[in-house]
Amino acid sequence: MKRPGASRPVQARFPMQNRAARAATRRDEGRFYIGMAIAATATAIAGFGPAIVGPASRKAPLTWAVGLHGVVFGAWLLLFLTQTLLASKGRVSVHRRLGYAGAGLAVLMLVSGYLTTIEMGRRGYDLSGDLIGDSGDMLMLMVFQLGDLLCFGALVALAVLFRSRSDGHKRLMLLATVGG
Repeated sequence: MKRPGASRPVQARFPMQNRAARAATRRDEGRFYIGMAIAATATAIAGFGPAIVGPASRKAPLTWAVGLHGVVFGAWLLLFLTQTLLASKGRVSVHRRLGYAGAGLAVLMLVSGYLTTIEMGRRGYDLSGDLIGDSGDMLMLMVFQLGDLLCFGALVALAVLFRSRSDGHKRLMLLATVGG
């Protein structure tokens, strides 16, 4: 394509036109998302592991709602890691099929998160005793946690809507996992 009045063709304005450069970029992005999935999982293990290993530090025994919450949220982290690995390896058809299970798991996360938050509010404290801090404001903690659930649900819903646009989809899923 020639510009009007120009003697040579218009050069593409995108610096990465060759296949090798695009593949390298995809590989680096894949590593980033895999690394973030590992970091999120490691953070959850470091944060909740001590209370699981040493139940004496808890203020009360685990309830069914808290146990369900832990299993469901742990499954989400493993699913997120699996999905990032599948996408980075080009196994998009398996990634998409597993994504339907992920949507169902997200609904379970919202339900279990809500039940756990309400149970905590009724009890008057979180099981570990380290979430409220010095303020002792249970209502503020509940608002914060319910807001996190709302944010998570909105980000996952947007990610489902953007599933045909991988750049937006993967960013929304990452934000839902680490920030929602």
